[in-house]
Amino acid sequence: MSRKIIACYLAYNADDVIEQSLNSIIDLVDFVISVDGAFLGMPVTDDYSTDGTQDIVKRIGGRKCRIIFPSKRLSEVQSRNVYTHLVLEQFPDDWLFRIDSDEVLQNAQNEFA
Repeated sequence: MSRKIIACYLAYNADDVIEQSLNSIIDLVDFVISVDGAFLGMPVTDDYSTDGTQDIVKRIGGRKCRIIFPSKRLSEVQSRNVYTHLVLEQFPDDWLFRIDSDEVLQNAQNEFA
């Protein structure tokens, strides 16, 4: 049995950076989880992205993606715990790849030693 790679993002109004990030990993991962929402304490009025971030994730990720909308604002740590627990429950034998929406994977190959 081969292990799957599950990419996990925290994203809030990241349309200016997430497309390049997703494009850099989409062929290397089996599934993408994106937790969308403003963090607790952020001085913004909208709880979820309003700039097209969700549309970009859906377009690039297609059937490989799931967007999670927390029911209330969470701290960054709590948000990371949301997707960590989800991955452990749904993909217990697979690898979790945490990546920020402004990070781009370069020169990556789909090979593991």
